[in-house]
Amino acid sequence: FDLTPSLQRLHVDWRIDEVLRWVQNGALPSAPAAAPTWLRVWRQDLRVFHRPIDAAEATALEALVDGETFATVCGRVGELIGESAGAERVVQLLDTWFADGLITGCRVGSPG
Repeated sequence: FDLTPSLQRLHVDWRIDEVLRWVQNGALPSAPAAAPTWLRVWRQDLRVFHRPIDAAEATALEALVDGETFATVCGRVGELIGESAGAERVVQLLDTWFADGLITGCRVGSPG
């Protein structure tokens, strides 16, 4: 799968996504909670989006960025959440990624 070039994955020590949400909603932000958090940040047209993600999604995105096959992505996620749940979780993530515009293409090749 090809990912949008605007995609960034961030690992932060604070819930900065909460601060961003407060600001976007016009609220006065308070200090963020100290909590290790993965975020994905991407752009569609001229709008910037961000979303906190769990370790499984961070792992799957890392595998895709590394150019891994679908089977390898499922395997890496399966190592985190259990083999039987890995493929199902990746399919759910793909659905979300397509909806969010993160997937820009798909390459089909012979196994090597």
